[in-house]
Amino acid sequence: MKFQNKFLQEHSEFKDIIKEDKKFVDTFTNTAFEFLKASVIKMREILPYDDRELFDSTAIFLADFSLEKWHRLKVRFGNIIEDQNSIFEDELKRIKFNFFDLQLEMRNCPILEVWSRHKSKYPLIFNLARSLMVTPYSSCPLERVFSKCTDIKTLKRNRLRIQSLEACLLIKQQYLRRNFICEPSMMNSYQKHF
Repeated sequence: MKFQNKFLQEHSEFKDIIKEDKKFVDTFTNTAFEFLKASVIKMREILPYDDRELFDSTAIFLADFSLEKWHRLKVRFGNIIEDQNSIFEDELKRIKFNFFDLQLEMRNCPILEVWSRHKSKYPLIFNLARSLMVTPYSSCPLERVFSKCTDIKTLKRNRLRIQSLEACLLIKQQYLRRNFICEPSMMNSYQKHF
């Protein structure tokens, strides 16, 4: 209930929809809360964090080169590195040798893209970087989705089911900056279902 109240306080644009369809808002916010809770629980299982990991993760961002940080990350995230200790050590040697070139490259593009480019040279480091960077630092992305929902579920579309709303959100996300072309075969497929 606290989640729903906080959500509704922060997103006043839902007030008109609440008057029309309180059940939808209850279902929507409960689903969002359960999803967020399940995501955090699963993330803690796969990527258990404490403050040390947050500080050690600066190694991934090439802030400095510290073998101690890399080794602590290797121990902490053993499920990613597994029993490939010699490969990991070779990758660290190559990073140390190419450190300044990697830092320069990082200035021109996002760090995950740098690791993606060098995935063949540093496969274990790439997996470690990718795993460390999936952790959300705030609820902003989730709140952006809520805002997009209000663009789709308006007073005139207040009977939109959750499945339809989800489909609209996915289409909007996929084709945000591109033109969506509806082929005749797509329309035929749609008409067969109704």
